[in-house]
Amino acid sequence: MKTLTLYSLLVLLLLGQTVTAQNIEESDKRSRTQSFYMEFLGSAAVYSLNYDRLISEHFGFRVGLGFLDGIYGERIDFIGVPVLLNYLIKVSDSHNLELGLGISMLKFRKFTENPDEVDEFRIAETMSIGYRYQPRNKSFIFRITFTPFFKPFINPDEEVQDAIPFFGPWGGLSVGITF
Repeated sequence: MKTLTLYSLLVLLLLGQTVTAQNIEESDKRSRTQSFYMEFLGSAAVYSLNYDRLISEHFGFRVGLGFLDGIYGERIDFIGVPVLLNYLIKVSDSHNLELGLGISMLKFRKFTENPDEVDEFRIAETMSIGYRYQPRNKSFIFRITFTPFFKPFINPDEEVQDAIPFFGPWGGLSVGITF
């Protein structure tokens, strides 16, 4: 009877450890699926604050907001809103190749010498190809990406055939936190 009790306790202990290890692995996979980071240059053209969410192990999305007051030595206000879908290819535990596709909504407001303002709103197609360092057990994210803008560089008030053909090679550097 003592032997059966000892074996029963041993089996329960081993099963408990297996279940606990499995729960830790599952929660580790699900943890740190959200990021908040500052991107310098990149998909918003100047800089942006971004929220990034992984929907699965490989797919995610991001949305950002960038703004600047008084660029190019003139009185020009700028707002950029990048919205992209991301696909991550895991190279190793913390290192990923990031591929993204989306749009950047860009608004420029130029103040002229007369009291009128000149507003321009543009939608630029964009993408990202880059390196993403995001360790599982730390709350840190680092990204360096190639983020070109593509034609058509559309003003919604214009017809598509009137859009300016455009390809602008660009890049970005991001640092932030994951949670």
